[in-house]
Amino acid sequence: MKKLTVPLIQSQRDSRWASIVLGNNSLSQYNIGNYGCLITSLANYLGKTPVDINNIKGLFVTNGGDFIWSQTGLIGLNIIYTSPNYTGPATTQAITKMKTLLDEGRPLLCEIDFNTTTDEEEMHFILIIGYDDSSPTSEEFIAIDPWTGTEISASVYGGVRRMLINFRAYDKILPFYTGEQYYLGIDLNNKESIKVCVATWKDVIDGKYVKKEDSDKLIQAAVLPLKQTLSNKESTISNLNGQIAQLEKDKNMLADELKVCQQAGEVNVELNNKLIQVTQELNQIRLDLEQSRSNWSLKEVAYNKQISLLTTKYNATKSSLKKLLIDYIFGKTI
Repeated sequence: MKKLTVPLIQSQRDSRWASIVLGNNSLSQYNIGNYGCLITSLANYLGKTPVDINNIKGLFVTNGGDFIWSQTGLIGLNIIYTSPNYTGPATTQAITKMKTLLDEGRPLLCEIDFNTTTDEEEMHFILIIGYDDSSPTSEEFIAIDPWTGTEISASVYGGVRRMLINFRAYDKILPFYTGEQYYLGIDLNNKESIKVCVATWKDVIDGKYVKKEDSDKLIQAAVLPLKQTLSNKESTISNLNGQIAQLEKDKNMLADELKVCQQAGEVNVELNNKLIQVTQELNQIRLDLEQSRSNWSLKEVAYNKQISLLTTKYNATKSSLKKLLIDYIFGKTI
C-alpha cells in the first residue's frame, strides 16, 4: 500500500468547531459540523484546523458558505490539476491519473457522492492519500474522511469509480509513509510534527515549564486552604440547614398572615359593595324627596289659589244671604 502522511487527521464534527457557522452564512444550521467537509479536508492537508481555514477572508462568497475555488492561493495552495465531472462511473483514465498524482506526493481533494445507494448526488469531500500498489489493476484507494475523522477505504462509499464526482491536485507535496518515520511518538517525516516538538523543547529551555517537585509544592499550597474549607463543611452545612429551617417557619407564618389578609380583603370587598349599593339607594331616595318637594310646592300654590278664590266666593255669598235675610225680616221683597 502506497500512501502519503498527512499532518493532521480531524473530524468536521469535532465539538471544538462543529457548531461554528461556515464561511459567511447567517443561519446556525449551516455550520462546520454539517457542511464543513471541504475545509476540514483542506485543514488535514495543510496541518491547520477547520477554524483556521474558515476564518480566512475571501475564501467564501459574501452572503453564504460556498467556497471560491479560485482563491485557494489564500491558504497557500496552487492548483495543479482539476478533473472533469463524472456523471457516471469514473473512467480508467481517471484512475490512472489519480495514481500518477499520488506518486508525485500530491493528495487528492475529491468530491464524492455521500450516499451511492440513491440516484441523487449528495456532495461530500474527502482527501485521498494512497492506493494499493500491489497490482497495476487494483482500484483500492484510501482516504481521510472528515465526517468520521478517520482513515477509510474508498469501498466505504461504494468504490472509487462509483463514488467519484471530480478530484483536484495542488502543488503542496506530502511525504510518503514508510512505517519507520516515528521516533518516541514523533513523525520524523511530518514537518508540522517536528515543529511542535521543537517549539515544546524551546518552551522547556525558556523555563515555561516547572519541575514536578515545584509543581507539587504549588499544588499543596493551593490545596491546603481548600482542605481547611472542606474540614469545616459539616458545621457550615449544619448552620445552613438551621437557617433553612428558620426560613421555612418564617415562610409558613407569612403564608398564614397572607391568608388572613386575603380573607379580610374579601370581607372588605363585600362591605364596600354593600356600602355602594346603600349609597346608590340613598341618593335615589334623596332625588325622589326633592322631586316630591318640588311637586308639593306646585300643588300648594295651586291649592292656595283655590282656597283664596273659594274664600272670596264664600264672603260674597255670605253678604248676599245676610242682605236677603234683613230684607225678609223687615218685609221687603225682591
